Amino acid sequence: MKCYKMLSGMLAAAILLSGCGARGLRSSNAEAINSEVSDVVIEVSENKELGEAHGNKGLGEETAEPVSEYYSFDPHVYSEKLSEIRDEKFWQAFYNMIDAIRAGDDSFECPDEKTYWQVIDPYTLNYLYPVACVNISPYYGDGLFYENGKGYIYYAIPKEVFEKKRLKFEQEINDILHECIRTDYSDFEKCLSLYTYIAENFTYDYEKYETGRIDLDEGSTYSAFSKKCGICGDIASIYAYLLLQCGVDAFTIDSSEDGHSWTYVMIDGKGYHCDPTWALRDEGEALYLWDFMVTSDYRADEGLHPYQIRAFLFYDYDYNYNETDLSADDDKYSELWSYAFDSLDTENNIVYGTDISTGEAIEFHYND
Repeated sequence: MKCYKMLSGMLAAAILLSGCGARGLRSSNAEAINSEVSDVVIEVSENKELGEAHGNKGLGEETAEPVSEYYSFDPHVYSEKLSEIRDEKFWQAFYNMIDAIRAGDDSFECPDEKTYWQVIDPYTLNYLYPVACVNISPYYGDGLFYENGKGYIYYAIPKEVFEKKRLKFEQEINDILHECIRTDYSDFEKCLSLYTYIAENFTYDYEKYETGRIDLDEGSTYSAFSKKCGICGDIASIYAYLLLQCGVDAFTIDSSEDGHSWTYVMIDGKGYHCDPTWALRDEGEALYLWDFMVTSDYRADEGLHPYQIRAFLFYDYDYNYNETDLSADDDKYSELWSYAFDSLDTENNIVYGTDISTGEAIEFHYND
């Protein structure tokens, strides 16, 4: 247990330091709950078997048709792609833990000790339930962390303090979903709507990048979300988490060469690279889509080669390009890469923009 405690500390530090000064890669002229979130607006099957234990998407099971036009906060986010390395046992234990945390409990059902360490490690919490990262850890009070099918939870801050943070975080996610996404949006529309939301509401944290500041009391993703300011790894993780909230498979990846992070998105079984750090810009600058839904070849042209890509999302697994398919070969959205974004018309499936080089007004017509 002492070894894990030390490892937890190192992992937390690694999480808090993750990211890079990616904006330096571009030239300067181109930088451009209700108290418990009780208004559940996505109604899912009542079947509580594994696969429907969470809100927007089940493990291989179809959800019911939505009864409202809005998504609500879902504590049980799910990534089908990550399930290549995390089995159903992991997901069920993770959801048990999240439910226990939200209820203020000190333990949760867990099948074995190995799974316990997997679900409670800071990397997992940082990406799949950011508000609990750093503030939740294994139980050290009397040395008891797991026994007889039960895992124990330690609250690093008073429960009432954590509860306020949790409710505020979940309500803010809920508000973003209501503001940006309707349930009749296609996955592409969800990706673009949240991409523009990041651009309009977040800024790059130059001070954190330059000084290496560590927000020890928050965790990188939650801290950046709260401040609406972060470095590349923070921004990529926030974007991925928001996409998971509305049923789009997404997670953070990075380049092992320079440490720059961005978001890998799966739509209709195809992978795409989205770099929301490049959506950030100063007031008055245009929103360029040059790193939205791009291919691996496009990233390679930018110096971020596919064989350098990895996704270190779990303490015991380096999810890298050589071990799994993190490719992105579909260039159906390539026309957008020369766009400065103006607006999205979801009724007629049109993205309106301005050609970056000519200033000409242009339209991109897409299919759902």
